[in-house]
Amino acid sequence: ALTTDMLGVSGSDLHTLMENDREWQKCLNRFQYYHYLWRDVGFIQMYRTMLLKDNVFQHLLHFPDGERRLTNVLHIAEILQNITVQYKFGINGLCQWINQHSLQDMEIADEQQLRLESDEKLVKIMTIHKSKGLEYPIVFCPFAWEGHLHNEKAKQFIFHNENHESTLDLGSSKQEDHRKQALKEEQAEELRLFYVAVTRAKHRCYLIWGPINETSNSPLSHLLSPGINVEKLDDMTMLENLQALAHGKPWQISQIPIDPTPYHRPIVKTETHTARSFLGKIDKGWKVSSFTSLSRTTAVDQPDYDEITLFRPKDNPFPNKNHIFSFPRGARAGNFMHALFENLDFTKPNAELVFNKLAEFGYNADRWQEVINLLVENVLNTPLETQQKEFTLSRISYDKRLNELEFYYPLAPNGLEMAFTKFGYRTEFNRLEFSPVRGFMKGYIDMVFEYEGRYYLLDYKSNLLGTQQEDYEENKLKTVMTHEGYILQYHIYVVALHRYLSSRLPGYCYNKHFGGVYYLFLRGMTEGNFGIYRDRPDEALINGLSVSLGGGI
Repeated sequence: ALTTDMLGVSGSDLHTLMENDREWQKCLNRFQYYHYLWRDVGFIQMYRTMLLKDNVFQHLLHFPDGERRLTNVLHIAEILQNITVQYKFGINGLCQWINQHSLQDMEIADEQQLRLESDEKLVKIMTIHKSKGLEYPIVFCPFAWEGHLHNEKAKQFIFHNENHESTLDLGSSKQEDHRKQALKEEQAEELRLFYVAVTRAKHRCYLIWGPINETSNSPLSHLLSPGINVEKLDDMTMLENLQALAHGKPWQISQIPIDPTPYHRPIVKTETHTARSFLGKIDKGWKVSSFTSLSRTTAVDQPDYDEITLFRPKDNPFPNKNHIFSFPRGARAGNFMHALFENLDFTKPNAELVFNKLAEFGYNADRWQEVINLLVENVLNTPLETQQKEFTLSRISYDKRLNELEFYYPLAPNGLEMAFTKFGYRTEFNRLEFSPVRGFMKGYIDMVFEYEGRYYLLDYKSNLLGTQQEDYEENKLKTVMTHEGYILQYHIYVVALHRYLSSRLPGYCYNKHFGGVYYLFLRGMTEGNFGIYRDRPDEALINGLSVSLGGGI
């Protein structure tokens, strides 16, 4: 139940999910990804990813005790992460540890107990058994008057014989004699529990007493009126007995009559609050901007995942077979291809990852896997430079690349306009929908990688430019790059990478360490100089842009 509450899935939802093969496969793919994170990255990374991807925070906070549930979930993560680090556990080791400790009746360590600050002043209700060894400022025992004995009418019970042996009487000829002993032992146990209850109080303990049914056998009756059937006493007699007891111990005992008026919660005075009027001025010319927000009618700063389809064939150009040119277009295809190459090990491409990513993004994996496998092979093995056949992505290992490198850098007033005008990009700049003139420039570089001591900037493009290989040759790519503003985009990116390397790489020199820019139009990549747009902006240009944009070299 806890797991389904966390994930926001009911029993009927689970049944429906298992009946839907496509949705069930997507669910399995998600958990396979969690398994990969746990195995290859670490437990806490997997746990946090699961909390975010499955909206655990929102699901738990819908419950009345959502704050408590969420606190427990986060605290469990801390405990398990500490155990993982302390004992260097992998998946199997941590699972075994959880199984062992969930089955043991062990004392919980102080660091494994957590309480919300909002719980501190709440009334805590617990059984007498659980309260043993604890202490509270004030204790209420509202049912100490109760004296029902279970063995009084039980057909079978346990007692101790004259040899102090535990004996079960199932209906012997001496059962009534044995019952007396069993009742005596039960009363002794109730008295022991009563002692535990009343000694939990640090400052004050409240008990309820009166001529109530089944009171005579209670521990309180044994202490206050031994040998007397208190159920036959009238109210006044019991009151006088209590007053006499309180009078004799004025500093230890007090007697307070119970108010018969039903309790009503006090009415809390509510106040009506009004927001203060804002009299200041907001400088709308200062904000965080990005190439995405400049080139599209959106204010959202996000990675550029090829939402624009540059070519729209009226018919499927390959009606009788699957081909990368007939693979679906649009934002979903862009998201899929970026996610695939972001998670792919270029040195050891994994067909299973291709299958899982297709299913995760809602594509028919059986239909498209062969096509995407071929795409991956072409992208990884096409030389990035025509004169360097060995320079391919297949030689770039995980430790030589950074995916989705996010950056911020400050913009001087009118910095973009001044920079692009000064360096001959005024026409392209006028095409952008640009209102902010100062603030910060933000962006995401698909990948930065290092090869033989030089650093390169790479951007994936899934756009369909046409259905012929010639549609992806160098001159046509340059036309697309200019028309879509991608040339301005990568100049913004190069400035960011230039500043990043200047601050991180000892002895950094642009001409020595910066290798260039590659825009990979994935659908058209094959040997023969297709599908790759290359550039390496001049050092003076990048330094000039950086200075004009403001705040840097």
